[in-house]
Order: sequence, then C-alpha cells, then structure tokens
Amino acid sequence: MGPFQPGCCIRRGRKLFIAVAIVAALALPCCLPVLAQIDGGKTEEQPLGGVHGGISAAPKDVSAIPEKGTQLKLREHYQDRSDPLATRHDGSSRQSSRRRDSHLSQATMDDYSQWLRQNPLPFQTGEGSKQPNSDQTRSGRSPLEAGERLMEQENTRLQNEYVTAQTKNNLLATQLQIKDVQVHQSAKSRKLIIAALSFVVALSVGVSLYQRRMRRQLLFISTTDSLTGLLNRRGTTQLFTKAEKSSATVFMLDVDRFKSINDHFGHAVGDSVLKEIATRMKKLSRQGDIVARWGGEEFLLCAWDMTPEEAGDFSHRLCMAIATEPFLLKEGSMLQLTVSIGFALYPLFSGNWTAQWHDTIYLADRALYAAKQSGRNCWAGLKGEDAPTDCSIQYLYDNIDIAIERGWMHSMSEKDIEWIT
Repeated sequence: MGPFQPGCCIRRGRKLFIAVAIVAALALPCCLPVLAQIDGGKTEEQPLGGVHGGISAAPKDVSAIPEKGTQLKLREHYQDRSDPLATRHDGSSRQSSRRRDSHLSQATMDDYSQWLRQNPLPFQTGEGSKQPNSDQTRSGRSPLEAGERLMEQENTRLQNEYVTAQTKNNLLATQLQIKDVQVHQSAKSRKLIIAALSFVVALSVGVSLYQRRMRRQLLFISTTDSLTGLLNRRGTTQLFTKAEKSSATVFMLDVDRFKSINDHFGHAVGDSVLKEIATRMKKLSRQGDIVARWGGEEFLLCAWDMTPEEAGDFSHRLCMAIATEPFLLKEGSMLQLTVSIGFALYPLFSGNWTAQWHDTIYLADRALYAAKQSGRNCWAGLKGEDAPTDCSIQYLYDNIDIAIERGWMHSMSEKDIEWIT
C-alpha cells in the first residue's frame, strides 16, 4: 500500500455514502415490517434536520432496537437484497432487485437510511466483501462517517493552516507597515536634519559674509579720513609696516595760516579747502603712491623709488599747484592759499642703522618746520649721509644744523633755510 492520502479517503467516503444510500433505498421496504413488529407497531416518527431532510427517523430508545441475534438476521436478510456492490445468493442481479423495490417512497428510504447509519450493514469493496471490525461495531461508526470525519479533520487542518497563513500574512503586513513608517520617519528625519544643516550652513555663511563685510567697513572707517576720503594716520602706518619697497621719499605738507581761514571764513570753508587740497595732491601723485591726511591741516605723501632731485622737483610742482590756482568759495569769491613742504628720504642712512619709517617721517616733519620758519610757501628736504651709529634720531632732530654742518645730513631747498631751532 502507498502512503496515506486524505483525498483518496474522502473520495472513497463519498462512494460509500452513495452505496449506503442505494442500499437503504432497496432494503427499506423489507425492513419496515420487521421494525414495526419489533417496536410493537408503535414506531415514533420524528422529523430530521439532516442532510436528506427526511420526515421520520429511527427510534431513539435503545431498548427498541432488536437484540444482537435479531440484528444479525436482519442484516443477513437485507444484505443479499440491498448491497449495491455484491450479487444475490440465488444468482439474480442487482437490477432485478431495484425493479422489484422501485415502488418505495423517498421518505421510507430516508427513514431506513437514518436507521442504517446507526446500525451499519456489511459492505464490499472492489477487492471483495469485508465485515466491519469490532472497533467500528462498538463505536457505531460506518465507513461513511469515517470518511466524513476524515473530511472534517482535513477541513479543520486546512482551516488551521489558512488561519495560520492569514495570521502570518497579517503579521508580515503589520511589520511592513511598521517598516514603511520607520522608513518614512527616517526619510523625514533625514530631510529635517539636512534642512537644519543647510539652514545652519547658510546662516553661518551669511553671518560670515556679514561679519567680513562689517570688518571691511570698520577697517575702512578706521583707516580712512571721513572728510577727504584719504587714508588717515592709522591706515598709513599699517601700509608702511607692510611695505616691501626698499626706497621711498616721505613728503609732509602743511597749509599756511589755516587757522586764520577757519576764524575768518568758518570751518565749513576750511573743510572745503582741505578737500580741494587732497584732490590736487592725488592728481599730482603717481599710481601706487600713498596720499593721506596726517592730522588737521597736515598731509602726507609717500612716493616710491624717487631720487633727491626728483623729490625736490616734485615738491616745487606741488607748491605751485596750490599757490597758483585760487580756491573758489561758495559765495563766489576766490581764496589764495600757499603750503609748506618738508621731505626726507628712506632709508635715512646706510650700513648698520636701524631707522624705521617713523624715523623718516619724524625728520620730514623737521624739514617742514624749517620751511615754515624760512617764510612759508617753500620746501626743504633732508637726506642721510654718514652718521655715527651711536647718534640717535632725537639728537639729529634737535641738532639738525650740527648734523648738516658735520656732514651727517644733507639738506635740500629752493631758498635759504634756517635750520637752527
């Protein structure tokens, strides 16, 4: 025999059910008189709610069922007539038995079928006739009921498998939903983080650019004169410290009698005069030269790579540019002005001297002072020759006439200059 197959048992159970129904239909007419005699003619009919919907059923009282010997005789009596799978003992065919019992009603057949389920008859298979075993007889189960039970068990197993699969599917769907929610939340979190980082980066860049712009503005304000637009002393000093040129000439320019202009015409006219002087100085300067307002009515101009002769010529042209062209005031009147200029060459001395930019500016201011003492509207310059290393800049400033006399310094001017303090 092959392995156990539930589907095969179900199909066999169906065949057995059909066979039992046919047996019941053939054996019922002969069984009714015997049943009536056993029951004393008082058979109680009860409606059935089974599959066939019969109108009567076998007695429910156990005492109404015949004894074991009677049941065996009844089964042997009807077996030869009602078994659809076997032939009769007298050699007659199953078809003649069906024609003889064709007058039985459907209700009678259902009635006997119900009783037959409670009292199973012997059955035959294709391999031969078999008697139900003692376990089946004691339990009262027919092969049909066994098939139906197998069908119910199979259906129950399939239903359990379906419920299990459905539960797994629901669990998997829930997990997928949770995963989708997590992925969505993760994507949303990533977007929020990226947006926050982008905002922080943009804000940082914006703040950095704003701070850089503010620093530039503050640097411009701190290094630029607000009246003339030229560099102030702070800006000029910073440029000198960063200068890479090896030689330069520093000019100091001062407006002659500027205080009288403020006292007579007012500070507004004095401011306009300062603006015009700054404009003329920028026109005369070369590209790359430094033009600054040093303070008050004093201006500074630093010209790179200029010889002493070129420095004197430039000073003369600058004095003429201010003196020969009068200043136009707001009321239409003209104002004549002059300036005094002093300059010094950088570096002051060669050799082991360690003079810095501020030392050159200091001596240029001393030359300016000498030009003002000599009558104004003129220029004077100083150039270092060969001074001893133990001689300080302050000594040279205070005793410039001695330094010129001893040859430590060389003076230049367009007229006689009084260097004595």
